[in-house]
Amino acid sequence: MIQLFGHIFLSWALLFTPVTTYIQWPREEDKSPEQIVKEKAKEKHFELLSKALQNKFGVEVDPFGWAVGQPEIYFIEFNLLYHPYVPSIDTARELIVDIVSFILSYLNDNPEIRPYLAKYPFSVKDMVIHVDINPKLYTGNLVVVSLFRGEVNYHYCYQNPKVPSETFEEAKAKVEASRIKR
Repeated sequence: MIQLFGHIFLSWALLFTPVTTYIQWPREEDKSPEQIVKEKAKEKHFELLSKALQNKFGVEVDPFGWAVGQPEIYFIEFNLLYHPYVPSIDTARELIVDIVSFILSYLNDNPEIRPYLAKYPFSVKDMVIHVDINPKLYTGNLVVVSLFRGEVNYHYCYQNPKVPSETFEEAKAKVEASRIKR
């Protein structure tokens, strides 16, 4: 569990990933030299992607997870901290769409990382992204926007358990439409 801005998050990946994924994970001493090289390459790309996210979006990347699976990347999960105040769902939607599109582009357009992907092209259904967008924990404030395997969710502080959501494709279409209007 990780504590961020007073919220406690339990990794959804741990809840929804088959147990066999963890049981089959090789111990450090059982790894082949090839596995060690692949892991180091994946770590390098994780660091490069983290820095690119920090530079482009001004988010802090909590190194929560990169890959579930071995030795290829089957699934990714990030916790991101975004410090500027996000006043509305529209602003949060734009932020999550831009971040997810950037990550997908990094994964799918980068020939160096392609050999480490379990499937190509990588999609939003293979991602869990949490973006903490408001440290002010007042009832009714939008505090987290997340992508969970293709669905964008908007979490409010201390509100009913019905979380507003939409598919990533719907969110992306709304963002594109709003940008055309500008």
